[in-house]
Amino acid sequence: MAVLCVALTLVGYLYSTSGGIDWMVATNRFLAVFAIAISAAFLILAKRATEARSESETRYAQILDTAVSGVISIDENGIVLSFNQAAEDIFGHQAPDVIGRNVKMLMPESFSRNHDGFVANYLITGEARIIGIGREVEGLRKDGTVFPMDLGISELTVGGRRMFTGTVTDISERKGWEADLVAAKEEAEAANAAKSDFLSSMSHELRTPLNAIMGFTQLLQMDTDHPLTVNQVESTKHILQSGDHLLKLIDEVLELAQIEAGRIAVHVETLDPAPIIDSCATIGRNLAQLSGLTFYDKTRDWILPEIDIDPTRFRQVLLNLLSNAVKYNREGGTVSLSVGEGKNGAFRVIVADSGIGIARENQDHIFTPFSRLGLENSDITGTGIGLTITKELVEAMGGGIGFESALDLGSTFWVEFPVTTGKLEVMTRKVRASTDSAAEADHTILCVEDDPGSLKLLESLIGRIPNTTVIAAHTGEIGVDMAEFYRPDLVLMDINLPGMNGLEALSRLKTSPATKDIPVIALTARASHHDRKKGLDEGFAAYLTKPIDVEEVTNAIKDHLGAAPAAAAES
Repeated sequence: MAVLCVALTLVGYLYSTSGGIDWMVATNRFLAVFAIAISAAFLILAKRATEARSESETRYAQILDTAVSGVISIDENGIVLSFNQAAEDIFGHQAPDVIGRNVKMLMPESFSRNHDGFVANYLITGEARIIGIGREVEGLRKDGTVFPMDLGISELTVGGRRMFTGTVTDISERKGWEADLVAAKEEAEAANAAKSDFLSSMSHELRTPLNAIMGFTQLLQMDTDHPLTVNQVESTKHILQSGDHLLKLIDEVLELAQIEAGRIAVHVETLDPAPIIDSCATIGRNLAQLSGLTFYDKTRDWILPEIDIDPTRFRQVLLNLLSNAVKYNREGGTVSLSVGEGKNGAFRVIVADSGIGIARENQDHIFTPFSRLGLENSDITGTGIGLTITKELVEAMGGGIGFESALDLGSTFWVEFPVTTGKLEVMTRKVRASTDSAAEADHTILCVEDDPGSLKLLESLIGRIPNTTVIAAHTGEIGVDMAEFYRPDLVLMDINLPGMNGLEALSRLKTSPATKDIPVIALTARASHHDRKKGLDEGFAAYLTKPIDVEEVTNAIKDHLGAAPAAAAES
């Protein structure tokens, strides 16, 4: 436009000054001037284009050189075409030393030997291993150091020529952090495992003396030939209460450690929960009566659906809630056990009490480990971890737990599980009749126990069972030999034995034709759920733990004495 304006101006000037000038001459002059103007305009435009291109190239180079990641471009033969400042910093090479050479110089031998083949294969087949995908590879620095890096490659075509641009990020520091995190995780896991092993060992060491303390105390109470005085009876009650409290503390701390270490295991199966709820109701009623409380069982007029639970853990959960309802109650209070429908049709078991309740400000900490909720200085015993364990167990079985409470008005806790089959419906339950028959006969019981106090306790306990004879062994090896020689009717087996342990002794007994049908009951201080399951899976007819409950052990012995082989195997 500027050129045209200049030309028109010149035409006007020539016309005004032409006077006697020939128009042909004027026209030629105009064309000459116009051609000069056009040439000048093209020169100006070409200069501006060159300046713009130079500015663009400079800007592009500055962008590449200031990029955090290394940027390297190569041709289809692997020859380096560009190498930015970040690439220089990463690899330790200067750009002039790299440009024009094969990019394999930046790779360790494990990568470089296959590089040409990968490129050739891609050019033929189009099958990409890194191009357009990116992955973690290794680079080679000038000083020979091999390091990890993220590599992303893109392809472009310029003037019919194929080129590849790689973006490189040194991830050595990130890898170091990851290694530190892995090491810290492994260290924490090892510490947790060591803590759990220590607690398990301490549990065993504490249970062994408790076994004698509580066992002999129970025998003193049951000795009709030498009855205790009123003061002595009261004293033995205090001993048993204190021993039972210590045992619960041991169990709870051990179980919490197992949960924290991720070792808690649940074995879920589809079950009718009614038998478990019935047995827990019986225990809850006894606990309530001993504390002068009224117990209401509102579960007996229902047909219950089947749910997916671990029966042992489900029982543990209900008993813990019932125990808390009794423990945190008030004089003359009530405890109730009922069932109902929870969220989304789930089956719910509810434990309610008329006790001291929980203040609103403490309710957010109800499931926090070791939180006593302001009762630290009260005469109510506990560790503050029972509800923590209960919550973990319920959620491990796929259920949920909740509560409502008001200070001085009581608390209501519930657990709920999705219904697997059936539904909750009202119906009068049929009373299950049970028969108990035991044929009296002469029986021999082999006790394999290395602790003298525990053995003495078992001998005293079994001595109260009519028509029984006790033989004893203090090692697993001797126990196996005595079992094969005497063929006892029942074996009571400790597990932590010197030399051959109880599990190995059990295996020997089960593989011998002479002893394979003899029922073997574990009687041990190894009380974790994992140990119990392993023992039953190995073939123990029953798994009882120390400190022993005299009545429980007595009933187990009576149940298995004289039992047919098949019955023993099913126990």
